[in-house]
Amino acid sequence: MITAKLRQFKRVIGYRWYRFKMRHTHWCVTRSDGTGGFCVYGDTHAVTHFARNYLGNMDDIVVRRGWHRSDFTSHMRKMAGKYGLAVASGQSVPAQVEAEALNWPWLVPITISLPATVAEYRKKLGRSAQSDLRRINKQGFHLKITRAEARLKEFFHRYYLPSMLKKHGADAYLFTEKELMEMLGDGAFLVEVWREDEWVSGVLCKHDGFEMRMMRAGWRDADESIYRQGALSSMYWLTITWCIEQGLKRVNLGGVPPYLEDGLLAYKSKWGLSLNYELCGFNSWRVWVDPKHAACRAFFATHSVVVKNETAQRFEVVSGRAREAVPCAEIHAQIETWRRIDGGGAGE
Repeated sequence: MITAKLRQFKRVIGYRWYRFKMRHTHWCVTRSDGTGGFCVYGDTHAVTHFARNYLGNMDDIVVRRGWHRSDFTSHMRKMAGKYGLAVASGQSVPAQVEAEALNWPWLVPITISLPATVAEYRKKLGRSAQSDLRRINKQGFHLKITRAEARLKEFFHRYYLPSMLKKHGADAYLFTEKELMEMLGDGAFLVEVWREDEWVSGVLCKHDGFEMRMMRAGWRDADESIYRQGALSSMYWLTITWCIEQGLKRVNLGGVPPYLEDGLLAYKSKWGLSLNYELCGFNSWRVWVDPKHAACRAFFATHSVVVKNETAQRFEVVSGRAREAVPCAEIHAQIETWRRIDGGGAGE
């Protein structure tokens, strides 16, 4: 009995100590030669993300831990001035940081509204998607649907896992084989794309009669030649057209990084997607930026960031670029407010 109480006491103390550390620990992340950096409060996940996106390099960084008071507002402002950018997350973000820093989502949700017929949908697609469709037709891709556990296990090891690692690297949020099997048990099914007798790509899906959720996708062994031959494009096209034929009204493509220049967002945008604020249940960082800092200006010269405005319940864009100079017109046309990091207003 005493031993059990002691273990419980140690667990409670350990958890409180962990919470205390998270409230008082920050990490300064710099390139090994000291050129450029940023500061992170409360969430080491941000280290990977901003090293890759802000510093442009995950392999040559130095991470130093430091301590701060519970209210780290002034320290965060100082670090933003030093590096151009400072990032906070977790449950102990000071009120001033919560109110003034950018609400920077980990991911933004995207959906496709479906018309009544495949012909209507195809008519809406732009030049890039139409080019993909011609290649798909030539290759003779076709679709199979299965709920076989053995197929899902193969999908996990040869399709999903290698593709996610290739696309996202250290930023990949990976589900385990067990978690995927549990999804299958919850009424999901595997959509497989075949070319003759060759299984080239697949996506784990689930629908409720209104919306199809495309949950986990991949192509075989993350093979670049298979990708170039249309394995992924065929997966989107065949799945979407299947949904239309089933009378579904929307496809939920999950989340993508919140940058209009991101390759994944640019690729998916060709299928007529929309940002969907209502589905934005992803975590966010609070990011303090200093527009006067050269590194901050350099970052926003190549990145247009989709941020959340929780008061207005909408997405906005913060960018160093003029609106008309940024790709993904289908996306930013849906965004009312476009803020220039140099102080320009909406629509500039």
